[in-house]
Amino acid sequence: MSAPAVRHTPDLTLVTDGLEFPEGPVAMADGSILLVEMMAGRLTMVHPDGRKETVAEVEGGPNGLAIGPDGAGYLCNNGGSFKRIELNGMLFPGGFDAARYLGGRIQRVDLHTGAV
Repeated sequence: MSAPAVRHTPDLTLVTDGLEFPEGPVAMADGSILLVEMMAGRLTMVHPDGRKETVAEVEGGPNGLAIGPDGAGYLCNNGGSFKRIELNGMLFPGGFDAARYLGGRIQRVDLHTGAV
């Protein structure tokens, strides 16, 4: 039996940190990254220099994002169904939290005004 193939990982560059369970990154034409922060309930723009800007506050638990043909952001929202678990400096979604749950949905966000 031969040894498993060696896997090489390219060098990684930290662009920003301190995000609260980021998901759904979308690369924008200006070099920024638009993403949702599921545990913070917000849509965030990460600029090429690492600066973070809140685009919209979103109730529940945004956990997926795409840009629609109209230029708006469309996000999946799990309704805030997960408990917040912090372990060894990391943030994880835990079990179902009925007290937080608002119902799952798809939401449209105007990226210029932040209107959800």
